[in-house]
Amino acid sequence: MWLLVAGGATFAAFPHWYASLFSGFYLALLVILVALIVRGAAFEFRGKIDSARRTP
Repeated sequence: MWLLVAGGATFAAFPHWYASLFSGFYLALLVILVALIVRGAAFEFRGKIDSARRTP
């Protein structure tokens, strides 16, 4: 959530910086976004594990 707010605030306050910064770090920001999505999915699937090692 804070990444979206920071991006929106940067766009509103400094549009020229936003254009140069986000185009330069496009790959890094894409990796961060994918990592956040995978992290959320991992938490969801972790709760569905049915094994003897799992403690309630």
